[in-house]
Amino acid sequence: MIVWANSVQEAAPMLRLRHYVYREQRSYLPQRMDRLDLDDHDERAVHLGVRHHDHMVACCRIIYRTPYPAQEIVPDAVWQMARSITGDAALAELSRLTQDDTGRHEHVEALCQAAIDHMRASGVQWCVTLMNTTLTRLLDQHGVHAIRLAPPVELFGRRYLCLIDVTKVPS
Repeated sequence: MIVWANSVQEAAPMLRLRHYVYREQRSYLPQRMDRLDLDDHDERAVHLGVRHHDHMVACCRIIYRTPYPAQEIVPDAVWQMARSITGDAALAELSRLTQDDTGRHEHVEALCQAAIDHMRASGVQWCVTLMNTTLTRLLDQHGVHAIRLAPPVELFGRRYLCLIDVTKVPS
């Protein structure tokens, strides 16, 4: 079941899952005493999660206005390339895509579809995100073409800034 949160308080189960994956399992970031993976962007994000048998198994967030986290991470030239492709079109960022230990692709697929549907309903034409090659291949299998912009950045492993034309994603 897809669940939505519009505040950090509502998103607590998703923030705990993110903490577990990013900070405890993979040690990408230092652990926090409150066991919530929070940053400056969470207060203004829409959080989505997949709940399965009363457990949060996957989550992500959508950020609809600047500054976008990716904009702060990738080289300026790569960001400018992305904006030259999207022009003045409405843009949102999909970030902190996280999955629990089960590794079930259908949870991530349902989550990505719900996120894209939400962006589309909000008038967004392009989604920007940082993804690894495995996730871009998975999305390609489902008709979602992510345009990878080089060079990759080292953030939680090798990630590429990717653009997704939300208007062309199958419903």
